[in-house]
Amino acid sequence: DRLSALSDAPECLKQFLSSRKYDTFEPARDPEALSSQFRSFWLALQPSWRRESASWPPPKNLTCVSDWSLLSKGGPNGFYLVLKLMSFWAKMAWYTDERREFEEAMKDVNWALGEIVKEVHGSSILGKRCRR
Repeated sequence: DRLSALSDAPECLKQFLSSRKYDTFEPARDPEALSSQFRSFWLALQPSWRRESASWPPPKNLTCVSDWSLLSKGGPNGFYLVLKLMSFWAKMAWYTDERREFEEAMKDVNWALGEIVKEVHGSSILGKRCRR
């Protein structure tokens, strides 16, 4: 499967995919641009109730089951690309503020992945769908 928001992916991820130099590709160092682009890309992959909020990171609703179908994609064009993007960002985030932004985003990616795993295993907290 392929991430549906790939057309809105950060520029460095598009360059990585088009370069076909998967082992040696290094994006230009621009953590500020990557931070902004990641937020847009990440929000486009979230369930609707997470996209509706203007806050960052997006809200975490622990009382319902969500539709993670936009993000829950396997294979080389699936969730792997989110992790690859995070690896690019990790290498760029040298300074305190940059590192803080990266770590905040990484915590949200980690939380979302945990929610996807719960959905796959059917272990929702209350078993209710999120309101839209």
